[in-house]
Amino acid sequence: MVRKNRSMTKKGLTRKVWPTALVGLLLTVGGTTVAAQQTPDSSVYNESVIVVGDFNPVLEQSFKLNVAPQIVDTALSLQHTFQYGITPRRLRSIFQPTRIKAAKIIGEPTSRLYNNYFRLGFGNNWSTLLDGYYNSTRDQRLTYGVGVHHRSSWGTVGIYKDDIAPQADYWGPAPFSESALSLFGKYILKGGIQVSSALDYSHDYNLYYGFSDSLLYARRSETREDLTRRSYASSYHKLQWQTGIKSLNTDVKRLGYEANVGLGNLWGRYGMGELHVSADGKVHYGLPAFEQHRILAYLQLHWDGFLQRRTAVDTSTSLPLGFTGATWGDTSRYARNIFTINPYIDFLLGGFKFHAGARLTADGYSDADSAQWYLLPDVVMSKSFLNEAFNLSAGITGNVEPQSWDAIRMVNAYVMPAPEVRASHHYDFYARARFNFSKRLQLNVAADYSLRRNELGFQLCPDYALDNVFRSTFSPDFNRIRIGGSLAFESDEQLSAELGGNYYSYEGYKTGGNKSYLAYRPTAEGFLTLHANFSGKVLVHLQGVVVGRMASEYHPDAYGMLTESDTLPLRAGFNMEVEYVHNRALSFFLKVDNLLAQRYFLWANYPSHRLTALVGLTYTIPTKRQ
Repeated sequence: MVRKNRSMTKKGLTRKVWPTALVGLLLTVGGTTVAAQQTPDSSVYNESVIVVGDFNPVLEQSFKLNVAPQIVDTALSLQHTFQYGITPRRLRSIFQPTRIKAAKIIGEPTSRLYNNYFRLGFGNNWSTLLDGYYNSTRDQRLTYGVGVHHRSSWGTVGIYKDDIAPQADYWGPAPFSESALSLFGKYILKGGIQVSSALDYSHDYNLYYGFSDSLLYARRSETREDLTRRSYASSYHKLQWQTGIKSLNTDVKRLGYEANVGLGNLWGRYGMGELHVSADGKVHYGLPAFEQHRILAYLQLHWDGFLQRRTAVDTSTSLPLGFTGATWGDTSRYARNIFTINPYIDFLLGGFKFHAGARLTADGYSDADSAQWYLLPDVVMSKSFLNEAFNLSAGITGNVEPQSWDAIRMVNAYVMPAPEVRASHHYDFYARARFNFSKRLQLNVAADYSLRRNELGFQLCPDYALDNVFRSTFSPDFNRIRIGGSLAFESDEQLSAELGGNYYSYEGYKTGGNKSYLAYRPTAEGFLTLHANFSGKVLVHLQGVVVGRMASEYHPDAYGMLTESDTLPLRAGFNMEVEYVHNRALSFFLKVDNLLAQRYFLWANYPSHRLTALVGLTYTIPTKRQ
C-alpha cells in the first residue's frame, strides 16, 4: 500500500527508503544538472513517496556497464563567417649583387688538330702505296673532306730461267692496282637536322695470271712472249653518289627519322655494266607510356634496284685469254629488285635488352621475272650479370642479300665477266658470351647454327682452256655449324693482343646422291693480333692467320672422295709492321707481308708472292692551331 504523508520524519525516510531513493537520485541527477545551476524556484512542488511493504534485500547479479563518461556542452556553437582581403605589394630590394665573370679553364687548352695526312711507301715487286686525306677541323656544324688511295704491285710470280722453256713454276707477271678518290661532307641545320653527301670513284685492275708457261704451251702452243697483257687483263670502274638526311633528335616523345638515296654505276671490259639504285628510310618514336622500359619503335624500309647489261662482243678477241665457249650471248638487259620492310622495337625488361622484329622481303633478284616473298626473324636478347663481369646474348635473325656483279668481283677478282647472279638467303640461330675477368682480360665465345640457301661459291669455268677464270656458283640448301672464340688482353695503350679461331661443320650439302664439298670453305681457322707501343716512339703490329685445308674443285675418285689435286693446303700467313714516330708530323714505317715466304694459294692456280716488303713514311703538313 502506498500513501502520501507530508510529515514523514527524516529518520524514517532514511531507514525505509534509502535504497530506493538512492537509485532514483542516480537516475535523475543528469536531468537536474541544469536546474541545479539556476536559481531555486519556490513555485516548484516537492513531495515525498513512502513505500510500505516487506523488503527482501537481495543482491542480484548484473553485468558491468562499461560506458565511458561523456561531457555534454550545452552552450551553443556559433558559426562565424570570415572575409579576407589581400593586397599584393612588391618589395624592392636595395641590394645589387656583383656579376660573376665567366670562368676560363686554363688547365685544358684546346688540342691542335691536323687537317691533312699523307702515307707513302715503296717496296719489292714494284709495290707502291699512297694514302692522302684532307678534312675540315673543329666546327660545330660543317664537316667535309677528300681522300685518295692507291695500292699496286707490278712484280712476277715464279723465277724465270733462260735455259728452261717452257717452265712449270713460272706464272709470269701478276700485277694488280686499286685506286680510289672520295669526297664527303655533312652539315647540321637548325633543329638538329643533318644533311650529308658523298661522291666516290674507284678503279681496279689485275691480270688473269693463273696459268704457268708449260700449261700455256700445252693448251695453246704459245709462249709468254706471244701474249699481250690486254688479252687477259681485267679492269673495272665504279662511280657512286650517296646523299641523305637525318634527325639527330633522341627525345623519347618526339619522332626521329633518316632517309638515304644512292646511285652507282659499274662498268668494265668485255661489254658489261651494272647500274645500282638504292633507297632506304627509317623512322623511330619513343613510347612515353612505357618510358620506364625505354621502348623505341622503328620502321625501316630498304630497296635495291639493279639494271645489268651485257653487250655482245667478238669472243675470239674481246674476252679473257683462252675462251673456248660456243657463244657469249647477245646483248641483254635485266632489271632486278629486292625490297625489305623491317619493323622492330628496342626495349628494356627486367634488366634484359630486347630487339624484337621481323623482315618481310620481296626477292625479285634471283628471278628477274617474278618475286618471292619471305618472312624472316629479327630477334636479339642480351643481359649483363655480376656487375658487367658476364654478358650473354642470343638471337634469331634472317636476311636476303643480293649477289650483284659488283659484290661478286669484290670477293673473287678472277671471276668471269657478267657471272650468274642470285640472292643468298640465311637464317641464323646464335648465342654469344663475354667474360670480363678483369679490365685487361676478356674471353668471348660464340656458337651459331645457320640455314643457308644460294650460298655464293666459285669454280673454274670449263669455257676457258687455261683454267684461270672462275664462274659463280650457288649452293642448294645446307646447314652450317660454327663454334669459335677469342681471348683478348689489353694493358692500357702499351700492349694489346688477341688470339682466337673458329671451327666449321657443314651438313646437308648433297650433289647427285654423293656428299660433296663446299669449295673455298675451311673447316678450321685461327688468328693472332699483337699491338705494342714502346713509349709512344716505336709501334709494332703483328697479324697472323692460319687457314686449314679446303676444297677448291670437286673431281671425286672412284670412292667419291676428294682428290689431292682438288684441295688447297694449309695456309699460314703472318704480316708485320713497325713504325718509328719521329714527332707528331713525321714517322717512318716498314711493312712486311707473308713473313714465312710461303707460296700459298688464295684461289686454285693462283699462287701468291713469297714475300712483299714496303718501306715508307707518314707526314702531316703543319697548319695553324685550330
